[in-house]
Order: sequence, then C-alpha cells, then structure tokens
Amino acid sequence: MLQKLKFILLVCFSLLVSACSETIDYMVVGAGTLDHKEIAVHEISFDNKSWSIIAGTKSCCYGQAKGMNGVYDRPAPKSAYVQWYDYDQKVRYGGTMQLSEKLYDYATDLPDFRWIVQNEKQKNTRPYLIFGFGEHGEVVAWISNAASDQNIEGRVMHEVGRIQAEVLTNPSEASGSPKEDTATDTRSVSAE
Repeated sequence: MLQKLKFILLVCFSLLVSACSETIDYMVVGAGTLDHKEIAVHEISFDNKSWSIIAGTKSCCYGQAKGMNGVYDRPAPKSAYVQWYDYDQKVRYGGTMQLSEKLYDYATDLPDFRWIVQNEKQKNTRPYLIFGFGEHGEVVAWISNAASDQNIEGRVMHEVGRIQAEVLTNPSEASGSPKEDTATDTRSVSAE
C-alpha cells in the first residue's frame, strides 16, 4: 500500500513539474497592422479562451508590438483565437491559429540586442509575442526579442503561427462598423 502511494505521489509530482516546465515567467503580447489600415481587434485569446489580452484599435506597425500587454506566469500558448473588424473592407474576420510547438523554446532562448542610439546591449531580453494583421484576413504571429526594429540592432523574429481567417460578416451583411453601431439615431421626422 505504501509503495502504491509513493508511486501515485511520484506520478503527480512528475506531471506537475512537466506542466510547469513550459511556463513563461514574463512576456509581452502586442499587435500591429499595415500602415494606414485601420482595424479594431476585438479579441486575442489563448488556449480555448483560458486567457486573453486587450488589443484595441490599430492603424500601423505590422510586425511590431503596439498596445502591449505584460503577461506573467503563463504556459506557452498552443493556440490563439483572433477576431477583428477591418474598417476599409467593412468586414469582420476571425479564426483560430495553431501556434508552433517551438514557441516556448524560442521565447526562452532569445538573444540580446543592442540599442543603436545608446550603443548599449540589452540584457535579459523578454519575449514579445506579436500578431500582425495583414490584408484580407491574413494573420501572422512571431516571437521576437524586441517590440520593434527602431534603433535596434540584432532583433530576431521567429514565425510561430499563420492563418487565413474566415470572413464572419460580409460587407453586404454588415449594418455598419463598430463605430457606427454605437452612434445614436439622429434622423428626424418632419410633420407634413
């Protein structure tokens, strides 16, 4: 009986250690889109919506972490659900992206980079999980050692996911953009 109890405890401890081994102490999650393209990101959630970040409206900076969210003690995500509204196309997109099994390895083995202006080496780089929203529903995810490449030497970007999202509302079905949905009715009725 005692040996069975020891075995059960050993199995539980092993499962706990293996589950925690892919936990990222701290990372930054952000998003960007093509310059001069306005989108409203409604949702970026991870692992069947077990956790999420707030992204908001974007109008620039594809491949850069804009509107960043710091995230502590999270397991390396396996999937991401994204949903956004494209104001130019008047289309709502959404889809689930499977993330690379190497995401944790990339995130925990990022090289240092150098600030060009200050000629200073950045030590203890943190991982940036960056979502880039492209044309016609394309979304790419990267792990990087810096939020952007501005004044940076030695930035790396590892692609960890890519999808072509589904159209959730066609332009003909959309009653208006999210901005218009919240507007008050200003029509007046004339008495004749």
